Amino acid sequence: DGTCCSFSTFIANPPYYNSNNGYSNCTACNVLNGGQCGMCAAGYTLEPLYPSRYGSSDLVCRQVCDPAFEFRSRSSLAISCTTKLTRGTHCDVYEPDACASGLCGGVDGGSGYCCSNAASASNCTRGCEPSSYMTSLAGTCTTRSISGETCQTSSDCFDNRACLDGTCCSFSTPDANPCSQPSNYYSDTGHSNCTACDALRGGQCGMCAAGYTLESRYSWSTCEAGTGDKVCRQVCDSVTEFRRSLFDTFCTKKLTIGTVCNMYPSDACASGLCGIDGGGNSGYCCSDAAAAAKCSKGCEPSYMTAVAGMCTNRSISGEICQSSNDCFNNRACLNGTCCSFSTDDASPALHHYHKGYSDCTACNTLEGGQCSMCAAGYTLEHQYPSYHGIGQELGNMVCRQVCDSVTEFRRSFTDIFCTKRLSPGTYCDANQPDICASGLCGIDGNTGSGFCCGNAAATANCSRGCEPLLMTLVAGMCTQRSISGEICQTSNDCFNGRACLNGTCCSFSTDDANSLYYSISTGYSNCTACDKLSGGQCSMCVAGYKLEPQYPSYYGIGPGNMVCRQVCDPAIEFRRSWNDISCTKKLLPGAYCDVITPDTCASGLCGGVDGG
Repeated sequence: DGTCCSFSTFIANPPYYNSNNGYSNCTACNVLNGGQCGMCAAGYTLEPLYPSRYGSSDLVCRQVCDPAFEFRSRSSLAISCTTKLTRGTHCDVYEPDACASGLCGGVDGGSGYCCSNAASASNCTRGCEPSSYMTSLAGTCTTRSISGETCQTSSDCFDNRACLDGTCCSFSTPDANPCSQPSNYYSDTGHSNCTACDALRGGQCGMCAAGYTLESRYSWSTCEAGTGDKVCRQVCDSVTEFRRSLFDTFCTKKLTIGTVCNMYPSDACASGLCGIDGGGNSGYCCSDAAAAAKCSKGCEPSYMTAVAGMCTNRSISGEICQSSNDCFNNRACLNGTCCSFSTDDASPALHHYHKGYSDCTACNTLEGGQCSMCAAGYTLEHQYPSYHGIGQELGNMVCRQVCDSVTEFRRSFTDIFCTKRLSPGTYCDANQPDICASGLCGIDGNTGSGFCCGNAAATANCSRGCEPLLMTLVAGMCTQRSISGEICQTSNDCFNGRACLNGTCCSFSTDDANSLYYSISTGYSNCTACDKLSGGQCSMCVAGYKLEPQYPSYYGIGPGNMVCRQVCDPAIEFRRSWNDISCTKKLLPGAYCDVITPDTCASGLCGGVDGG
């Protein structure tokens, strides 16, 4: 209507957006409110996109619903109307106007079925029949009994409720059908053994079959009454069955002798006793005889076929032994005492790397079989020692290898074993100099890392850095080449691949200075000279580039090495970010731009009126 709108032509085009955005039926835009919609087509009304409870918003055209045939979804943001639901269709009782009759008939919870006009006119309160399986009666006010009312069969009950002992139940016939009883207890409903429903409790279960007791679904140990609907919970035979959890409605067969049991309730074993290894390790179900004897040592596992479930006659951790066969639960036997750790842990072939038990030679009777003595070359320590004397020592006692200070080092203070020191020329870190065989990591001051020095370089206290392995003939030697800030003729004269510019070794590498891959990000590819006094930082740039900190401050000088930043031609170039090294060509007319940075456009103006 002669005014440019705040929304696009695509949004205004009915074939694309008719159903949801509210602009496709706008016929005029308002000059006074920035081109927002000001008038709608017939059958639409001008309203805020988000109603008042959401605050102010753009104006849209929201369809005017015909209350006889249409409704607006429960979402107050819906633009279009939806045809009302036919009788017998599933509906939400809290959205009755969704039904053509204006009534969603439901009695259990928040769902139901759309009523017919006649049922609606009679203010049906019992629920209306569904179309899915009651085709001829769909939408009629049910004449069948609802939950808690009388019945003869389940066909007499509304909405497929079960009929038990003459009363319609609050649960369905599939829930009540013993044939559909689940094979595992996780999905059980607790209704399959209900024999009668209680009219006074809205059809909840009121009686159970023999062997089941009526209880609340969630039978809390701290709340005798429990919570939830009533279910039939199987009465467990205390001799042969147990309940996995308080909420289970079915019982589980008790575990046979020798079965692992420590993750189940205490009554899970057929004998009533789960024999736990005195060391706190996994337990196994005891036999009746072991339980009667109140076995406290632990019972034998099922793989010990001949003695499974018997109270062990073998020694437990801390008791005497001659071999590991004398020790219960696969504990190791060292120096005549059963250990707190297993034979697998003690075997170098299996666990040599990290457990700390493979070099234990004796276990302590007084400390429950913990390691008490180590092989030569190992020392007895806590599994988690304090860090340089800081903090508490924790964990079991283990055998930690004593490192040869000349040839070995420990990668971490918790490591059990030592590692061979690194050979000359190997990469190393300044924070861990003892990893080098010579005891000296020759550091490149520009990187904080370096290469292991040879013995001669270490003896001379080399402070210039040592040559890497790739320099085969001089690997590990104290470098004779120039370091950053010293004189050079070519980059070959500079240590560790530093660039040589204008007779000085730079703080940056030849790759940084030469490669096109780095020209945008590092700012060194256009450097022409490096400064002796600043440790080889860039000090001069090619024409068209300016010497600046790598990370300039928004208002002044910032941190970082000195780099060469391109000088942008304000007529044809701009910098995408204040710390960019290179310039970018300004955008041509019509190219997308950001109104916050108008200098990106060749004209100097980013024409935009809607946001950024």
